[in-house]
Amino acid sequence: MRFEMPCTEIDTELEKRIIKVYDHQEKVTIIYYEDEIEDIAILALKLFIKERIDPINMGVYDVPSL
Repeated sequence: MRFEMPCTEIDTELEKRIIKVYDHQEKVTIIYYEDEIEDIAILALKLFIKERIDPINMGVYDVPSL
């Protein structure tokens, strides 16, 4: 699998969820706000996130903010 979702977290200042995805092919972590999903240019990445949108919205991947 090319992508892995290590975690999400809440940006308390903007009150938005931050979605972090690791791209194994490019060896880079990509960060998006939840409202930027539709603007993602990489179709495979966009589909990867959309397939997990329900667990993301339920906070399954959330890590506590410090």
